Amino acid sequence: MISLVGEISLTFVHRLSPALSLSSAPPRTPLTVLSTPDDPAVAARLLALGWRPGARIAVIRRSGGGARVIELSGARVAIGGPLARRLAVEVAA
Repeated sequence: MISLVGEISLTFVHRLSPALSLSSAPPRTPLTVLSTPDDPAVAARLLALGWRPGARIAVIRRSGGGARVIELSGARVAIGGPLARRLAVEVAA
């Protein structure tokens, strides 16, 4: 927080690592979920599985078709390639 003459204050947020899609995330690396999908039905299903901003996950397996198997809330969940490309994560600090 920077305060200038008590009238203006600015807050800077610095990410330790850049955001990336789940499809480009490295395997066996702790990740942090950044967002949920825009589609309400998909978002509801992922929320029921434990996918929410701030959740810790890891890619367990990558397939040639773009699908990913992730560890989420102690369970393994398969995510199709098109969805994996739309899900934002970052390498956990």
